[in-house]
Amino acid sequence: MGLFNFGKKKPTAEQELAQFSYGMAYFFLPQFYYADPARVIGYFANNEFPPGPYLYALACSYRKVQPEADAARAFGAAIGELEPGCRYYALQYPIPPPFEFGAPNATLAPYFSVIVQSDDSESEQGYYILGQGPMGGTTLRAIRRDLTNRNLGPGPAPELAALLDVLREKRNSATVHASHRFVDKNAFQE
Repeated sequence: MGLFNFGKKKPTAEQELAQFSYGMAYFFLPQFYYADPARVIGYFANNEFPPGPYLYALACSYRKVQPEADAARAFGAAIGELEPGCRYYALQYPIPPPFEFGAPNATLAPYFSVIVQSDDSESEQGYYILGQGPMGGTTLRAIRRDLTNRNLGPGPAPELAALLDVLREKRNSATVHASHRFVDKNAFQE
């Protein structure tokens, strides 16, 4: 235990997975996606392995940690048509522990990451995260190509169908409530 960890409570396995999922949703996957969109989409659409566990194992490899079979099975994925000419690729994260403001090792964990791609190459791609909200409920965020993290406000219930409905609405109205940049884009790296 390091000097600055003295007296800190060790995270539970559930908390560690929530922290890993956070790094995956906010750092690993958007950086990887915007660097090589076709490759990431291929992991969803053209992979001989289930995409959720595969992306988890890929992130573990990136972090140089051993993947755990039970954790891998908790990651799900879905692909489909958001609207005509626009597809989505969704990664579902393991159900996180409840967020308790001020609790040791508390993490605002993600429920879903969704990549939105239009068939029209002129349209901007989108990467969205539905995660736990700090005061309960959920928060919807967008991460753009320059890795700008935008808070789109309160999100829907943590269900894929509800999230897709909101993304359809957001796609037709470009309302962004707040914007800020990540302080450390490499926080997911060791």
